[in-house]
Amino acid sequence: RVSRAAAAGATAFLAILPRLDRLAPAGLADTVIAALVLLAFVVLSELVDRERWSVKDVVVAGLVCGLPAWAKNEGAVWLVIAAVSLAGILVSRVWNCQTRPRAAIGSFALFLAVAASPGGLWQLFLATHGTVRYVHSAVSWPAFLANTGRLPGIATMSARSLLDPRWSFVWPLVALVLLLRGPRSLRSPDGWLLAPVVAFLGLSAATFVFSRFDPWEPHLRNSIDRLALQAVPLAVWWLVAQGAAAGWLPGRESATTSSRP
Repeated sequence: RVSRAAAAGATAFLAILPRLDRLAPAGLADTVIAALVLLAFVVLSELVDRERWSVKDVVVAGLVCGLPAWAKNEGAVWLVIAAVSLAGILVSRVWNCQTRPRAAIGSFALFLAVAASPGGLWQLFLATHGTVRYVHSAVSWPAFLANTGRLPGIATMSARSLLDPRWSFVWPLVALVLLLRGPRSLRSPDGWLLAPVVAFLGLSAATFVFSRFDPWEPHLRNSIDRLALQAVPLAVWWLVAQGAAAGWLPGRESATTSSRP
């Protein structure tokens, strides 16, 4: 979407984020998931730009979108978000007569079958080895109603974390660009990438309603930065794409050919 120099600058900006610099050597899976999520949406973005999809394209997309669920439990949330994103892409293609409905359904079914395999096999391994899940209680309506009093605190603590200067103000920039550009930010190339970011941040924060820790605040405080780290590469990508669409950053360099012999 942007020139090579701007792309290199955005990559360097992401690499030197203080939060990423602190968490990367901690031996946690969140940095790995951040890379896998970025790869998954690179592949999905490529599908958006292609006129026709082959079976290989769908299989590769399913594989890379399923890897986060294999790496860590939160990856299952990313898998659901990726599946919903692909469904939206297919609906748009059917609506614009780019794909037949039957072909769209077949592609989506193949994607789900491939994407569910890595995480499904991992969950099967955990179940057969007696793994105890102690972090969160079972998701249920009674449990949600019993803990709704946590929601204001979850929202406040999450917002405070995202506004921390050690994110190099990525999240306030996202809000500012969305405010300045409005609906154009979502209709521009790669503008749809903001939806997965917002969905993951909202869903991951909501999971603390079911935290088994008492008090639950330290659990959120120790986890929210790691969860936000998984989404920050997509947020930076979205910001760069917005910069190119608005003319704030140089566009992609076009190859020039000389007519001289």
